[in-house]
Amino acid sequence: MTTQSVNVFFQTQSGKAISLNDESVTDGTAQELQSGGNGLNLVSGVSLGQFAEGEVLTHGLGVFSDSGVYAYILDPNGKIIMPISICSDQGPNPILPLCRPIRMVTGMTCQVLSVDTGGASNPNTGVGFYCTDGSVEYFTAQATNNSTVQFTSVQTGQSIGQTLSGKVIMKGFVNTAVLLDAGESAGFMGIPILSSEGYTKAIYGPTYAVGNQTLPQVFPVRVMQNDTMQVTYDAS
Repeated sequence: MTTQSVNVFFQTQSGKAISLNDESVTDGTAQELQSGGNGLNLVSGVSLGQFAEGEVLTHGLGVFSDSGVYAYILDPNGKIIMPISICSDQGPNPILPLCRPIRMVTGMTCQVLSVDTGGASNPNTGVGFYCTDGSVEYFTAQATNNSTVQFTSVQTGQSIGQTLSGKVIMKGFVNTAVLLDAGESAGFMGIPILSSEGYTKAIYGPTYAVGNQTLPQVFPVRVMQNDTMQVTYDAS
């Protein structure tokens, strides 16, 4: 299995910077990222909530040496509470404001999922949503050549409609480790949400995880129980 280096940085209201680091994150396996950073004077190997207890995070950025699917913060109960913009270590990658300031308490953790270039590890495409009620959910899929694949929640294993029924999406964060229409024939260069009646409710632009940064996309949409979300990929 392949590995890569991952860093996540945060800016705080107090003026301090928070650094999390792991030089050997296993691709395709979600894991916690703890405090660390080469050349920095800090205690390594401590979970985010304990390391930054009492601090209010205002900005965040996840940097993958190859490419990533997602980075987010979990509360002490294991619920996703904040998406984090991610990028590879190529090109201009500014640290961006979080969807809202968030105070750290012991038990909070930062979770990341990396993927090798070309998306051979599973999954290779991730979509995070921040809703108007402040809730957050992430969905993943394994984009497969000449196929349309449905997204499922990383926490419930269910569809977007089953997971977010009745909620209104405020912002979307989309990452993929593959060029969805590389074959310029049968792919679709967007991530659509479809209603049970068959019409398209929203389309979010994908961010190719190599050399680019995920920017939050504002495309408000109310999710209903039978809605679905899919990715269509053409590699050749």
